[in-house]
Amino acid sequence: MGLDEHDRELLRLVKGTPQPEPSIAELARLIGEDENRTRERVERLVAGGRMRREGARLIAVDHALDDARPDEQIP
Repeated sequence: MGLDEHDRELLRLVKGTPQPEPSIAELARLIGEDENRTRERVERLVAGGRMRREGARLIAVDHALDDARPDEQIP
């Protein structure tokens, strides 16, 4: 699954967010897109194994994120 700019930004936000994390609406605002589009994006990333859910919490599970600095490209 290829990642576009919004995918990478969303993963980076989820990875770097302390509890409580922002809502889907807040994540959509932060990456500059419609809330429904962000919800679809989250579901696609979960289905693709890039994120997982723990209750209401989203967790970025992409191993490449562990070593990525905020200014680095996520593969």
